[in-house]
Amino acid sequence: MNPTRRSLAPFALLLGLALPATASAQTPLGPATTQPAPQVRPAPPPAASGSATTVRTVHVLGFDSDNADDQVEALTTTLRTRVRAMSNWTLGGVSTSLSMVTAALKCPQRPDTACTQRMGDEFKADRVMYGWVNRTSPREVTAEVHLWVRGDREIVANETYPDTLTDAKDPKLQAVADRLLEKLLGERPPPPVVARPKEPVIEKKKEEEPKPPPSRGVSARTVIGWSLIGLGAGAGIFGAVEGVRFLSLQSDNKDDAAAPGAPADFCNPRRPQCDKLEDAKTARTLEFIGIGAGVALVGTGVILLLTDHSKEAPRESAASKSSARKWQVAPSVGPRGGSVNLNMAW
Repeated sequence: MNPTRRSLAPFALLLGLALPATASAQTPLGPATTQPAPQVRPAPPPAASGSATTVRTVHVLGFDSDNADDQVEALTTTLRTRVRAMSNWTLGGVSTSLSMVTAALKCPQRPDTACTQRMGDEFKADRVMYGWVNRTSPREVTAEVHLWVRGDREIVANETYPDTLTDAKDPKLQAVADRLLEKLLGERPPPPVVARPKEPVIEKKKEEEPKPPPSRGVSARTVIGWSLIGLGAGAGIFGAVEGVRFLSLQSDNKDDAAAPGAPADFCNPRRPQCDKLEDAKTARTLEFIGIGAGVALVGTGVILLLTDHSKEAPRESAASKSSARKWQVAPSVGPRGGSVNLNMAW
């Protein structure tokens, strides 16, 4: 070592010790300084309400069953229907049954991880739903539903329900499917739309105008009544003619009796004036018969017309009918005249 550096070494040592002391003495006293905290980036703003929602696809295979064929078919149909009703999910086009898929891929009846991966690759799908429905009690079945998700763990959901639910449109079976989908997909389908029965349209009936009562035609009583009136009129005219002839013959007989030298009896011995006397008697008789019969026939016809109730209302009281039947007409004709007796029972 250089003797000059060796002689300066103690001074350098002293200088190195003094410089830190001097620096510390020149530093002003104050609060202790801390290291600044790391900056926190603000969270990204939430997506706008009008932004497009991602629609995901899930394929629902036909479920398998050993002892509940009716129930497995109904549940498969209901699950597919309820997936279609969800706004954020769409039903895939694969409708093959699980048993056919496992047979085609040579997988066990219960697919393992490698088999489900092959199913997804075969269908080019990211989500496949499959499962089984088996009877667990005399009146109940249990659905075991699996959801395979690409790159994620498989989700399993179970539901036990009565074996009477075999209709895909049954609201109770739809509720079972909704619970399964909520467990597997994380959301529940919207309530099914129940079609309300149409209310019957009641048409207001138009006020019908009162119809005239049906025509009953001409009754037999009317026909007989007018016929009797016609016959009576004819008989009356005949009687009147005979009465005129009688008056004429009577006038001739009086003239013959008043003639000078006329006998007291023209018929003993018989003379031509006797024929006039006999014709006058015959005309007198025919006059009485014609007028009497005419009056009787006309009276009977009028009574029949007055008592004819066929044109009245059908709901005629029985009292009026019985009163009409109490009329009795009794015509009588004699050698010296005719008469009509009208009897009525009170």
